[in-house]
Amino acid sequence: MDRNLTLQNLIAFAYNETEILETVQVVDAIDNDDDTKEDYQTILAAKALFDSATFEPSQGILNKIVLYSQQKNLVHSVS
Repeated sequence: MDRNLTLQNLIAFAYNETEILETVQVVDAIDNDDDTKEDYQTILAAKALFDSATFEPSQGILNKIVLYSQQKNLVHSVS
């Protein structure tokens, strides 16, 4: 990888968070350095995995939340 370029720069570029001059440097490094290109492809693969991941609570957890809420409502209505 280009010595002036860090993995942070590649990650920022993958998420479209680079300024124009940094973008030019990153694109140039990706186009002209095989190690940088490989690092960038690895970052893109990881990004795709993160983007496709879903984080949802299990049905058991949802049931516990509903039960807790119902119990709290009973306590408040009795008080």
